[in-house]
This record gives sequence, structure tokens and C-alpha cells, in this order.
Amino acid sequence: MNPKLVRAWQWAGTPAANRVLFFGLCLYLIALGFLYGKQTSIVRCQAEYASASAKSTQARAAIAAEDRRLTAAETVAAEAAETSMDKLLNAMKNQPATGAAPVNAAFTELLRVRAVAADVRAFNKTERTRLEEERKKNPPADPPETFC
Repeated sequence: MNPKLVRAWQWAGTPAANRVLFFGLCLYLIALGFLYGKQTSIVRCQAEYASASAKSTQARAAIAAEDRRLTAAETVAAEAAETSMDKLLNAMKNQPATGAAPVNAAFTELLRVRAVAADVRAFNKTERTRLEEERKKNPPADPPETFC
């Protein structure tokens, strides 16, 4: 048998070898605990990021839906104004045959519809200002590289 191997085997049974082995195992356990703590910290941070991102996304999705609803209301008001304008133009075209009453009625209707459209636009302007403030309160979460 190799004499170096024999000497190493004999040394392995000495108290000094036990102390070296014990010290090495202690270092290993300390390093393992440190790595476990770091891993736990990273997982916790990723969970916090996911939660913050989900809250922000949910709030911003609700704001976007409200904004689409406002746009739809504006579209309906604009279409009603166009329809009223068409009715007025047709009444004016047919005025010699029908008289002034249909023209006056169509003109009154056009003014009413345009006033409603103006009210919708004014309301939507204030609502969009409010929605923009809500967007500022719910910014997208920072990416995980900067969040953690």
C-alpha cells in the first residue's frame, strides 16, 4: 500500500483531523444558511414584484376600460350630430315642397343634439383628467432588476 495513503488514513483518526473536519462542516453550514437566506430574499422580492405588478395592471386595465367607454360615448354623440345634420340638410333641400316647419324642427333638433354632444365632450374631458390622475397613482411596477 502507498505510504502516503497510510499516513493520511492514520491522520484521519486523530483529534486534529476531527477538528479540521468539524471546522469545514461548520463553514459549509454557514455558507448553506447564507445561500438559503439569499434565495428566500429573492423569492420574497419576486412575490412582492408580482403582487405590485398585478395591482398596477388591474388598476390600469380598469382605467383603460373607462377610457374606452368615454370614447364610445363621444362616438355615439358625434354620430347623432351627423344624423341630425343630414336631417336638416334634407329638410332644407325639400323646403319648397314641405315649408319651413320641418327645417325649423330639424334645426332645433340639430342644436339640441350638438348641445348634448358638447356636454358629453365636456364631461369626458373632466373624466379623462381624473383618469390621467389615476394612471399617475398606478404606475407600472419597476422591473424586477430594479425592484429587488
